[in-house]
Parts: sequence; structure tokens; C-alpha cells
Amino acid sequence: MEDVELYEIYSRLRKLSDEELKKLIIKLLEENETLKNEILIDELTQIYNRKILSNNNINYDVLVMGDIDDFKLINDKYGHKVGDKLLQEIAQSLTKILRKEDLILRYGGDEFTIFFSNCTAEDIKEKLRRFNENISNSYLNDINLTMSFGITENIIGKTLEESLSEADKALYQSKQNGKNTITIYNQKFKTKIL
Repeated sequence: MEDVELYEIYSRLRKLSDEELKKLIIKLLEENETLKNEILIDELTQIYNRKILSNNNINYDVLVMGDIDDFKLINDKYGHKVGDKLLQEIAQSLTKILRKEDLILRYGGDEFTIFFSNCTAEDIKEKLRRFNENISNSYLNDINLTMSFGITENIIGKTLEESLSEADKALYQSKQNGKNTITIYNQKFKTKIL
């Protein structure tokens, strides 16, 4: 903005009463929050997207990456409309296993990332197993739906990028081990199958 424009804005703001200025500030803050949510919320699933990773300092003890097994085949066989519906339902179902302090986001495509607080990898193992059992009991059109998960624990000094990489490696290991599997990343053993 040029100095002339800034001066005009300043002149107009000076003419406002305290009450009018207060209302304007509240309106601007609300609009800012709306814009922020539009940027950070995935339009299809209505959960956060990966952009939240760059905008927030996320506190977590366990990071989970999961994706739908053979999602491309599901899309090819049933169409993208069914695939989109599955993504929406998976996002809703994953959200139901979270607590207030946990965070879920759509990392991309059919991949979801979950940040759990105040727990260990063993604490969430049963949650993920139950989740897998529930989704395998079918969603739409009698689709045999499964998910694979990779888990890593946050250790002091580890960056978010390192945690994402470890969870991704564990997820890849789950896929290599037949899918519908939960794998915990372990530095000593590289990966450990649950």
C-alpha cells in the first residue's frame, strides 16, 4: 500500500467512536478466523489439511500415518464419487476415536495423519485395531475396506519432519507386510510388527 492509502485509512479510523472501532476489530478478527479455517480445512473431509503443520506448533506423543489399502483400485472399480464418500466416512470414523487433545488431518489423497497426546504407541494400538475391525465390516457397496497404519513416538529432540518420516516408513512396512497392519517404528530394530 502506498503512504497516501494508509493515511486515508488512518484518517477514517480516527473518526470512528470507540464502540465502532471495537465492532470493526471484532468483525476483522472473525473474518480472519474464517479465512484461516478455509485455508486449513480440507474441503472434502472437513478435517484439517497438511497446511496446519506449517502454521502451528503441534504437541504430541505419538504420530500415526494411515491410508486406505488399495484405494486406487476402489476408485477404479466404483468411481471417484464412491471414493470421495469413503474418504469422508473414514475421516468421520477416525475423528470418533480421538480425544479433545488429539489432532487429525488429511495428509493427502487417501492418507491421514493423527497426533495423539498423553499416550504411548501401545496405548493407541487397540484403538487402531478396533477401528480396522469396524471398517472391515464394510462401508459402501459391500467394499472390503482396510487401512494400514504406521506409528512413531515423539522423543525429545526429534523434529516433526523426522516423526513424519518414521511414521511413513512404518506405514510402508505395513503395506509390505500384507496391508491391514499396524507397524510401530523402532530405531533399534527399524520396524516392529504389532
